[in-house]
Amino acid sequence: MSSQRPTPLSAAASRAERKPPETPAPATAPPGPGTGRPTIDELQATRLPPLQEAAVLFSAGHAAAAKALLDENLRNEAGTAHKIAWVMMLDLLEGLNRRKDYDWYAAGYRDSFGLAAPEWHRGDPKRSDRRGGHGGERPDFYALRTDEEGQLGPAIKALPDFARRHGSVRVDAGTLAELSDEDSAALADALRALRREGLAIWVNRPSSLKGVLHAAVNAPPTPGNTSEGHWRLLLELLILLGESEAYERASLEYAVARDRRPPPWEDYVNPILAAYAARGGNKPVAEESVDDTLSLRGVLSADSEPDLRRIADNADPMSEVVIDMSGVLRVDFAACPLLQALATQLEGAGKRVILSGLSELNAALLESFGLNRTAVLLRRETA
Repeated sequence: MSSQRPTPLSAAASRAERKPPETPAPATAPPGPGTGRPTIDELQATRLPPLQEAAVLFSAGHAAAAKALLDENLRNEAGTAHKIAWVMMLDLLEGLNRRKDYDWYAAGYRDSFGLAAPEWHRGDPKRSDRRGGHGGERPDFYALRTDEEGQLGPAIKALPDFARRHGSVRVDAGTLAELSDEDSAALADALRALRREGLAIWVNRPSSLKGVLHAAVNAPPTPGNTSEGHWRLLLELLILLGESEAYERASLEYAVARDRRPPPWEDYVNPILAAYAARGGNKPVAEESVDDTLSLRGVLSADSEPDLRRIADNADPMSEVVIDMSGVLRVDFAACPLLQALATQLEGAGKRVILSGLSELNAALLESFGLNRTAVLLRRETA
């Protein structure tokens, strides 16, 4: 082995000769006609710088095409843009929860620049959903996170015992950028069993999970993956949230997509909320701490509109609005106009808008939408 450290371009070229670890395709297959999201041809008809194009492709659900474009950039570019491409590749792989691939490219980053690669942030307790006035996480808070092997199954398997031990559970899946059909089915079964036992169940940041599931069920089916598990989890989630009208719409879509009768609606009453209501008390909701009122996490999608409205409401007395985006793994294409509308609304009210902690991938995406004209975009620090 040579003692001389390879240059960025030579290191990238040498690694390009070797293939990264084989990883199954993401659960959310590329969208196409009829899904309400742009196809690759539609996206490529708009000329963008390569790195912004990769960010837009990933946002629109074309992860394989985005990765291929970044790989091409790593083979052919050098300098600052080349370093950004490495960081964007790591952002993309973290968003897809592909830890083995992430580690492979992180080694390439170290070889190329002689610097420590950005850390893998999934499962970081600093990004947990913490609640004010309770000294940290509530005792029944349960974060669904993958293990070191990137597997979610063990966390799902342990959920029922945890919930029964505490008598209630606050499930948080806001850090999951995707869910396999198998894991979705297992989680749906676990939640349904707990619900039918009469346990109190909350789902923290449900808009993020709904966004992941909607993307999965709207994607074209692939061999061996019919999204039956995704559908079951989406319907179970709507029952837990008490969203009967949304359940009815989803049931019709399920019947058309799967050509079978959907499961019937089941009323669910959270026993803790019912007890408070019987005593005439207020609902014991998990109030967000002041630090959480202007932060976003997980996957931003069209279902994140309530979260953006919350930010607009909380920002009312402020002259400078700093929105923490460090916990956002992926911004769905459909969420970009919503973020743009929020920034425009706040700027129109005379406020300075700052989106902080952006990953390189998300920053490139928002720049392609022109969000840097109405808000200051601050990226995460990297070595």
